Amino acid sequence: MTSPRVLAIAVSLLSLAACSAGTPPSTPAASAAVATTSKPAAASATVYSYSELDLCAVTDLKPLADLKLTLQDKRRALPSGRKKGEGEACLHEMKTSSGQIARLTVEAILAKSADEATSIYRAATQDSMKSDGVVAGLGEQAEGRWLDTESGYKHSEYLVHARNGNLHISVWLAVGGSSFTPKETLAPKVKAVAEATYATVTSTWK
Repeated sequence: MTSPRVLAIAVSLLSLAACSAGTPPSTPAASAAVATTSKPAAASATVYSYSELDLCAVTDLKPLADLKLTLQDKRRALPSGRKKGEGEACLHEMKTSSGQIARLTVEAILAKSADEATSIYRAATQDSMKSDGVVAGLGEQAEGRWLDTESGYKHSEYLVHARNGNLHISVWLAVGGSSFTPKETLAPKVKAVAEATYATVTSTWK
């Protein structure tokens, strides 16, 4: 006959076994699974390298034609904080048909790594501009952003920026006027310039 003490020990052991069987995978196992899935992504990241590219020479302004902007000047430059070989930019100074200022900036940055490019992309999402949603077909990450402000005149901005591997590109258009230019008007134009810029840069810096 089994004693009450032995029976109590047996019940305790069975309870522990049942608890162990129902325990989710441990944290190290979960970490190992994450590491396994993240390594191929890092290994397959596209890496671009610099070669001579004048964005002023290759940027086509035709998508902006029905805005009736007159080009006043364009200047090749380096992106802010970058040295030669780390990126390209072109600044376009324009006027609207009513004489207001308009500007287009086209920029491509070669980061040291995909992680740095991701940091640049994230920084752009934290400014005062409002998100207009994901832009499909431009690398691993791409987004449209917009902003209307007023300071003596109406000022409408639209930005498309994208990241692929260690590359970050951005196209920003700002148009002044007596009324705001709807983002629905600016968005397709900026996206068209961004798509052309992305295609040119990725084929040149591949």
